[in-house]
Amino acid sequence: MYSESCKNLMLLNHYPHKADSELHDFLLSTKNICLYFAIRNYLNGGNSFGPPIEFSDLLDKKKVAEVLDFFQFSPCYVSHVPKYAKLKLQKTDLSLKVPYLSYDTLTSINAPHILDAIFDPRIVEIVKGFLGENYVVYSINTFWTLPSEEPHFTHGFHRDEDGFNFLTMFIRWTDIELNDGHLEYIDESRDLSYLNSSLKQKNISLFDFYNVNHPHTNGYTENQFYEKIFDSKTYHCGKSGSACMLDTWGLHRGSPIKKPRLVTWIRFSRYKNTAYLYDNNRVSSLDSSDINISPSVLDKKPHLKLLLPIGF
Repeated sequence: MYSESCKNLMLLNHYPHKADSELHDFLLSTKNICLYFAIRNYLNGGNSFGPPIEFSDLLDKKKVAEVLDFFQFSPCYVSHVPKYAKLKLQKTDLSLKVPYLSYDTLTSINAPHILDAIFDPRIVEIVKGFLGENYVVYSINTFWTLPSEEPHFTHGFHRDEDGFNFLTMFIRWTDIELNDGHLEYIDESRDLSYLNSSLKQKNISLFDFYNVNHPHTNGYTENQFYEKIFDSKTYHCGKSGSACMLDTWGLHRGSPIKKPRLVTWIRFSRYKNTAYLYDNNRVSSLDSSDINISPSVLDKKPHLKLLLPIGF
């Protein structure tokens, strides 16, 4: 197992796009979160992004209203992400008693002002500072979280296992308040040194941590264990038009909601990672074709050619 890891690490130096995906898939297949942590830490040179960064005024109220109006009359999918939907609606219906509604990537790209947010100088500066000059946008998903008796699976602590180097920005299109849709984040969980320190303070061995996270390295179903390990959480909410940038490898979860919440996530990486390859920007199985981004959109923001479902 370890010799296979070393081979992939050497390959990564020459073919970062494919090797990242191969090594990432191999580590996930081992179900060994401790090994995954160690390799991720090595590939990032021991550096981590840091705690979440808030932007209180990414977009003004007028632009937010235009975005909300656009999505209100757009077709949507009854799922957290369109790929897994079993039902497609021709118009958004917030009266449904379902956990989530979502929109395909093309709809989000064509929505007013989302591209402006991606290329906001403040966002670009932060992403380049962590990922380097040649980063890519590999995932965009806009989704409603609705009051529902059905479970909201993202309200349990979890990690996003998209790849070794990535950032996520959440844009809030509706007001989100504490105890009504806020995001909880465990900063200590994203970094190996922080994790080891937290475990030692609670007299919990790395072996115990491995056992609890095996075979579910994404962290789902282990809320009580994480509450025991980590003392501090940060709570993130804000007015419509605000945003939050964070490393969602760190444990995070949504909170119960009282009113519909609309959010867009935008994910950045150094290259097309495992999540990009798996999703390939496809929409739901209810649709017969891949997403095609219109040339006019690409002319305005040429970097978005990296979102197209093309091979290496």
